[in-house]
Amino acid sequence: ALWRRDLDTVEVAEVTLRGAEARLAEAEAEGDEAEVKLQTALAEQARRNLRKVEDWRSGAVTISLYVWQLGQIFFVAAPGEPYSWLQTEVRRRCSDDIDVIVMSNTNGSLSQGYMLPTPAPAPNSYQHKIAVVGDGGLEMAVDAAVAQINEWVYG
Repeated sequence: ALWRRDLDTVEVAEVTLRGAEARLAEAEAEGDEAEVKLQTALAEQARRNLRKVEDWRSGAVTISLYVWQLGQIFFVAAPGEPYSWLQTEVRRRCSDDIDVIVMSNTNGSLSQGYMLPTPAPAPNSYQHKIAVVGDGGLEMAVDAAVAQINEWVYG
């Protein structure tokens, strides 16, 4: 299980979504195309945030990172968006004769967002706003994947 950052409550997420939808409707009524684009994006972020907090409202979050072996090839399936650093770092930390394929946005990860590195992006960044896994989750995922691969290769 990876560390989970604090999430909004469902109530806060619902209020945020209603406000975003109201601002979008206002921009549409005024015919301001640039503002409509901005408010459409913000409303979509609010919708995703609401889905995320509804999915994770229990407070217990387990992120599934799958590693499996097929012959001499190892596959790592990561939820959400772990940045390309996950694949480059897993490959760097494995022996040159080990082939690793890393896949992201797997394992039913529609609402898991980014896996944040340390240091994480600014708290007001898009990546931080949609992340479920807290700062350092990316490094924890790399450690877990490499540990499993090394266990299978070296016993």
